[in-house]
Amino acid sequence: MSLPAGTASAYFNDTLTGCIVTDDIRWKFDSSFPSTMKNAVRAAFDSIEEALDYDGTPLVTLTDVSSPPYTLVFVNDDLPPASGYGEATCGIKMWINGRVNADKFIWHVARHEMMHLLQATHGGRYDSVPEGEQPATMSNYDNFRNVNQLERDAEAYLNWLHSDLSYRQINSNIGFDNGTTGWGGTNGTISVASSGGYSSPKHLAFNASGTSTNSYVRQTIRLWVGDDINDFEVRAYLRAKAPSSTANTNVRAAIYRKNLSESGTTICPYQRGLKNPNNMTLADMAYILVTESSLTNVGTSWTAVSSPWSSISVLRDGYQLQLRAYGNAAGSGAVRFDNVRMEER
Repeated sequence: MSLPAGTASAYFNDTLTGCIVTDDIRWKFDSSFPSTMKNAVRAAFDSIEEALDYDGTPLVTLTDVSSPPYTLVFVNDDLPPASGYGEATCGIKMWINGRVNADKFIWHVARHEMMHLLQATHGGRYDSVPEGEQPATMSNYDNFRNVNQLERDAEAYLNWLHSDLSYRQINSNIGFDNGTTGWGGTNGTISVASSGGYSSPKHLAFNASGTSTNSYVRQTIRLWVGDDINDFEVRAYLRAKAPSSTANTNVRAAIYRKNLSESGTTICPYQRGLKNPNNMTLADMAYILVTESSLTNVGTSWTAVSSPWSSISVLRDGYQLQLRAYGNAAGSGAVRFDNVRMEER
């Protein structure tokens, strides 16, 4: 699908397909749907529902129903894979090619088509998870992962489309309700605390081994800006608190970037949305600061810290963005973080 140029954004809402923006999809298997394929379809849908908003609630609900209205899920045995693996028509139907009865095929196609119903458009080949598995959920080519997983960037895309927060969200697992998935620590270790969070019980504990200038929690996302014609604005935002009243705790919210450049053609074309192409190169090897807050001293109550809004140019092909939450607690304990997010307006 070829999309026209539009105002800039980190992702793209695929409203050109006619999908109404909704957080709730009702669906039903066709009566002839093979029982041997049903578990894999359900597992793929479950992986989407496991993506959580900032407060621990599901970003979307996908309900198997028996009465209208619903999207009918069926197999199409008439089309060979060369003609199509699946297709989704918003509010009406979704079909999966019935000639390939393998779990990894069914996971990918079912998840891909359901993401279309949730307004997602096509993405690139690689994703940003540490192992670099391919393809990403919204890739549109014939390679299928052996793991039934909604990768980090597809979860970030769901956040961008469906979070209840005021601004568009660019990263995933904002409230740490899915544990440490998608997050890492530099000069420190991370763990999830099960109670006392800001918007839900869970939050992140960061034991810094360095200072508040070189110890941080991080998440990395890659964005391909495609045919966007205007710049877009981002900021870093977080909630933080000290582990105790005696621990002098300083934090900072920041976004860094590396520029991405396309070198040649790609077999997985897309306009904007998820990921770098399969032959991406990093134009800049060192991270460049986009925006950061001042170093903020926090006490034992949850304190909001945010950077200024900063414009990102779309003159580059794409960006590797890294969200950072800097912090240390001098003396004892771990800095507490919650709702750590990279926002777009």
